[in-house]
Amino acid sequence: MTNNAYLFFFLIICLSVNAQVGIGIANPKSSLDIVASNFATPSNTDGILIPRLQALPAINPTDAQHSMLIYLSTASGTYIPGFHFWDKNKGVSGEWVPILNKPGWEIDGNSNTTSGVHFLGTTNAEEVDFKVNNKLIGRLTELGQFELQADGESVLIGYEAGENYDPANTLADHNVYIGYQAAKQSTSGRDNTAVGAFVMIENTTGSYNTALGSEALQTNTIGEQNTALGDDALRYNTIGNDNTAVGQDALKVNAAGQSNTAVGRKSLRNNIGDNNVALGSFAGESITTGNNNSVLGYAADVVVGTEIETVIIGNGARGGANRVVAIGKDATASQTNAVAIGNNATASATNATAIGNGAVSNNANEMVLGNNSVTRVITSGSVRANSFISNTTTYPDYVFEDFYTGSSEINSDYKFTDLENAEKFVKANGHLPGVKSYEAVANNNFELNITETSVKNLEKIEEQFLYIVTLNEKIKDQENSIEDLKQEVEALKAIVQKLISDK
Repeated sequence: MTNNAYLFFFLIICLSVNAQVGIGIANPKSSLDIVASNFATPSNTDGILIPRLQALPAINPTDAQHSMLIYLSTASGTYIPGFHFWDKNKGVSGEWVPILNKPGWEIDGNSNTTSGVHFLGTTNAEEVDFKVNNKLIGRLTELGQFELQADGESVLIGYEAGENYDPANTLADHNVYIGYQAAKQSTSGRDNTAVGAFVMIENTTGSYNTALGSEALQTNTIGEQNTALGDDALRYNTIGNDNTAVGQDALKVNAAGQSNTAVGRKSLRNNIGDNNVALGSFAGESITTGNNNSVLGYAADVVVGTEIETVIIGNGARGGANRVVAIGKDATASQTNAVAIGNNATASATNATAIGNGAVSNNANEMVLGNNSVTRVITSGSVRANSFISNTTTYPDYVFEDFYTGSSEINSDYKFTDLENAEKFVKANGHLPGVKSYEAVANNNFELNITETSVKNLEKIEEQFLYIVTLNEKIKDQENSIEDLKQEVEALKAIVQKLISDK
């Protein structure tokens, strides 16, 4: 105790004389200057022992102890072992602040890191900011947002994405470029969205484009209002506008074509025309310079590629000339203005129309309804035409054949009925021989077979002709008889006159 008192008084005297204390040094350079016993080979006792505590004080220090340093040798509450100092400005009335013995993140890499333990970020609710040239460019938020803050309200993510983007150019605002070299050459284009490797890589001033998928709209330079979704979609478009391509290789080679829509893998792949619409994988794949075509269905297509104004609907449907319509699976219309409607329907001549499953029209200006299996065509309205053609297996010349020869090879079942017997039949049955009665027609819902009726009508006309011929022969015989009688009367008159004159 006495020695400590002497030391204390000695220190007081030194401080009062020089206001500096040196330990191991005669000329201290600060208020307290401690020098090791040997700089090169220090001993294990060279150093300062800060007060060591096994627990933090039950009563917190006050403002007077601001910056007081301790060493916590064992954990105390939430405080881990290590150096701590008292900070009067922390918390409500001051807090112990640990001096962490952990190294900071190194700019050249870190070793001995443990996932879930070591991290880059904050332990409070503050956001993590990223700066370049002391300018805020990005932020990680408490909500998990990754906010990029490029000039012009644009977002650029990926190696060389938007490399030539000029934030000072007000015409280049509101772009989103994400992917390897996405929109690398773009300078003044605005309101573009490019996502994927090499997407819109050659775009310069093109605006209002949307491209998603590797190499989509890759060579577009000034084209605008285009939408490309899928690998290589609209890949070689350069100046074309208002095109929509959805699917791998959709509208791939379109360079300057305008207002085309292609949905499906390789749909309109070779198109360079305008105003074409294709929906379905491989739909319209053969169209090249053709315009105003509408193609719908898997592999629905044209034959030549230069056709215009065609409508092709159905899997495998084909059009082979201008202004054709082919609707139905594998329907084919191959000549100008031809129409084929129905599965496997075929119209192979100019202005030919084939309607129905398997219907075939091979003649110009011809319409075919149904295939050979179709036996009835029903409508609730009127049917008008300059002429009707129907198929039949016979013709009423058998009437003349039977009348003049007594039998017919054309129709062996037919037997001519003379007028007297025909009259008797009509009186008994109310209709001509061989003609359907009212009851029979009514029982069939008044449906008439035009071919059958036409043949039967001609049969009756020929019978009427023969009745007239027969009557005409009888009239001629009567006329001859009358002439003979007239001559006889004249002869008698002459005899009578002679007798009278002879008296």
